[in-house]
Amino acid sequence: MTQEQRAAVDALLRQPTEQSATVAEARAQFVEIITRPVPDEVRVAERTLGGRPALALEPAYGTSVDSVLLYLHGGGYVVGTPGTHAALAAGLARRAGVRAVLPDYRLAPEDPFPAAVDDALAAYRELVAEAGSADRVVLAGDSAGGGLALAAVLAARDAGLPLPAAVFVLSPWWTSPCRATAWRPGTVGTRSSSRPRSRPTPRSTSATVTAGRRSPARCSPTCTACRRC
Repeated sequence: MTQEQRAAVDALLRQPTEQSATVAEARAQFVEIITRPVPDEVRVAERTLGGRPALALEPAYGTSVDSVLLYLHGGGYVVGTPGTHAALAAGLARRAGVRAVLPDYRLAPEDPFPAAVDDALAAYRELVAEAGSADRVVLAGDSAGGGLALAAVLAARDAGLPLPAAVFVLSPWWTSPCRATAWRPGTVGTRSSSRPRSRPTPRSTSATVTAGRRSPARCSPTCTACRRC
């Protein structure tokens, strides 16, 4: 996330909010706030990946055509598109010298769990086939997209697929006990406008993934990590 995006999100979180916005309105607002232009030196093309629309990004120079970054956008599993995170993924692709692909995975509430995981797994499966080896594929994502990347890796393992070369996640939404007051239903619009949103207590993602345990805490209805949602 750029400094400009951070400032926009910080300003938004410090404003009193109302819970009357529809899903469509929330999505439109997210697009307006988060979307930034992709650098001119990165080529952008539309394609299909795993049966879903996707954006393919390729830096104009210094790119390994054999390696690819599968980037899963954030947005709480409800908002966000490949376009909202294309600039972020393009920056990562440029610095890593690889191509990047952002699938338009299905979102809740229209398509609840496990739709997003199924789409991410299908995208990963196709990219591995294209690259010829899972060692040439890296999964990445931020927030909900980070949680989805981790869930996709576990799904790939369970399906007997080879695992990617690496998984890179930014503030992943992996478990969601929602303990903080601002995260409880009916309280989001009543927090003070002068204080930023509080956050739930973080958990150890690596321990959860390694041991294969699932959180006993009640999860969000849109969580992709917990099989009980």
